[in-house]
Amino acid sequence: MLARITKMKERFYYYARERRDGWRSWRFPRVLLLTGWLLMPGLLYSEEETPGPGPSLEEAIGQDSDSAQENESEENTEEDQRQDVNDTKLPPISSGNPGYGLNPGNPSVRFIDISLIGDFALGFSSQENDSLQNLQSGLHDPRRTGFSVTGLELSFSGAVDPYFYAEAHVNLAHGAELEEAFITSQSLPWGLQLEVGQFYTEFGILNPQHPHSWAWTDAPVIQTRLMGEHGLNSPGLRLGWLIPVPWFSELHFGIQNPDGEFMKSFLGASEEGGHSHGSEEEMPIGGYDTITREAKSSADMAYLIRWVNSVDLTETLVGRLGFSGMAGPNATGPSGHTVLYGADLYLKWRPETNYRGFPYFIWQSEFMRREYTVQKKPDNGR
Repeated sequence: MLARITKMKERFYYYARERRDGWRSWRFPRVLLLTGWLLMPGLLYSEEETPGPGPSLEEAIGQDSDSAQENESEENTEEDQRQDVNDTKLPPISSGNPGYGLNPGNPSVRFIDISLIGDFALGFSSQENDSLQNLQSGLHDPRRTGFSVTGLELSFSGAVDPYFYAEAHVNLAHGAELEEAFITSQSLPWGLQLEVGQFYTEFGILNPQHPHSWAWTDAPVIQTRLMGEHGLNSPGLRLGWLIPVPWFSELHFGIQNPDGEFMKSFLGASEEGGHSHGSEEEMPIGGYDTITREAKSSADMAYLIRWVNSVDLTETLVGRLGFSGMAGPNATGPSGHTVLYGADLYLKWRPETNYRGFPYFIWQSEFMRREYTVQKKPDNGR
């Protein structure tokens, strides 16, 4: 009989160890243990006074265990029902009726990502601040001794519907200035992607990037001389094609307005000497006089083509090679024309064993060339 008691206690403690999901799981072992000890005197007395067949201790305990298991089964059933409700999949989001951004019959919530990115710099120079305005020709370059707010960008982005994604970026460092506002397609066939709005021209590596993404605090000199202190930026459209090859290869075709304050090398140079936030306005390219010239047809637009390829050279080294070309009218006269050429190389090494991407090494180079055809003036012979 003592052996039975010990065995019974072991079973109850085993059951208690197995059920640790909450305070309810401990209630049944305590009740069962108490019931077992209360039944023991009755069973012993029954064996002494009235010998004969009767329910064993294991059977009595088994009945209580079955009752506990039934209660447990009911709790599990309720939990399963709640889980089924949580796991029920919602119907897919409807794209809405053609011509409408939202289908009133199937409302849905779309979230917008909002971010504010600030760039601050601290620098010292032996030159006066007026001289630094010319030496540091990038709009977001540090241009004075002491602290500078080189950028303060407020960005909005999010899905318009299942087919388009929208972005807007406003720079507040020099007053409210719209940098980009465009939509990008998400589900075009044959590896195509369309982008429409105002955006940075996809020329080279640096021009499409926002300054806070650069690896340097100031813009390269060649970048500001050929593309202006702000970079090439104008309304238009761009079509990208992901070429079906074993490595990453993409073609970009773009068309943008050639005028505007951010289109230096094209008609932007005719607008009061160009765009500038510095102490002096930008001088016309080469010192040539400019005229106010408007785009009157598709032939007067600025056209872009870019081809970029990326491949894993080794397990730790990634290489990317790109070629860019752009052509459009300039403001020296009715026949003035500009062609830009570019090539860029990007290499990134990162060891297989790293901590959150570190350490790594990046090599980035760009080559640019400009052919600037000017309108000859009879009065000065140029």
